[in-house]
Amino acid sequence: MIAHSSGGKERSDDEWNKLLKEAGFPRYNITEISA
Repeated sequence: MIAHSSGGKERSDDEWNKLLKEAGFPRYNITEISA
């Protein structure tokens, strides 16, 4: 999944972990990319 939003916020790993678990995604990979 690629997500982009011009008005979005930057999230920490902890914030992504909480968000994805609450959304029902028990398994996921977070990959950092250079912007």
